[in-house]
Amino acid sequence: MANPTKWKSQFDTLEILRQDIIKITEGIDNEILKKKPSDNEWSVIEICNHLMVIEQLSIGYIRNKIEKAEQAKPVNFKSKLKGFIMKIALSLPLKFKAPKTVSQVPAPKTFSDLIMIWDMTRKELWKVIEKVPEGSYNKAFFKHPYSGYMTIEDMLDFFISHQKHHIKQIKKTLNKVKS
Repeated sequence: MANPTKWKSQFDTLEILRQDIIKITEGIDNEILKKKPSDNEWSVIEICNHLMVIEQLSIGYIRNKIEKAEQAKPVNFKSKLKGFIMKIALSLPLKFKAPKTVSQVPAPKTFSDLIMIWDMTRKELWKVIEKVPEGSYNKAFFKHPYSGYMTIEDMLDFFISHQKHHIKQIKKTLNKVKS
């Protein structure tokens, strides 16, 4: 069973990865960060917006689940397995089609605006996670559109894998648009 100490460690790892994105993009002109390598590829700002929007939507979902914590169901083996498969898939050099709810949200006009909003989102995400009631750590407080229900620990593992996947994409995108 998970515990909030592990969540904090996972959350700190997630924040380190976000800081890595900020370092990778440091000093790069906003126009380059907005530039798409092709019509069917995202710009760096769109990739980062996608990551932020997932966190924003998660905040609302977790809040809703906390209000009904007594109704939350334990995450079953099938959901755990699907989450594990998703984590492996994200480590492979594959391209995935993101659900419309997290891929067709307009990005802020500037990367600095996006980072400012992401800062606030990230802080709010932790505040919400801290409110998960004790004794509910093995219950579903997050739902991934493809792999299904997840615990907070599983969600944070997914976010870490997902962000690592997109850091690779950001690096490739920058190599394409800067040349």
